[in-house]
Amino acid sequence: MDKGMRAVGAVGGRVRRATLGDIKYIDSLRKKEGEAIGFIPLQRYEMEINGDRHGSILVYEENLDLVGFVYATHNRAGVTHIQQVAIQEDARRMERASALVLAVRKERDWLLSCRCAADLDSTHFWEALGFQPSG
Repeated sequence: MDKGMRAVGAVGGRVRRATLGDIKYIDSLRKKEGEAIGFIPLQRYEMEINGDRHGSILVYEENLDLVGFVYATHNRAGVTHIQQVAIQEDARRMERASALVLAVRKERDWLLSCRCAADLDSTHFWEALGFQPSG
């Protein structure tokens, strides 16, 4: 994926790979949204960014400010699993999360999965993207 790839449906924004300089923002947003996105140790994000693991952390940047991120893992069976998507509250419902998911999908043309609690509003987001509930 090109570092300057334009995000779908959002003016002036772009999706790019996260850098270690983005960790402070990612940590802050994951703490604010922890109840909805779950807990992943900060060390895991750092390992992904450094290339010590085989996942992807992408951020959505708009006007030089970060407004969200996605964390996805990729397994040897050809499955990408979206672990977390988080968009700060004042930047929601403007297709930024959709752009992050699309960027993950473009990165690897693999089966894409995610886990979302049935009682969260985000289930509607996933269904709108074509995900289907199971189990």
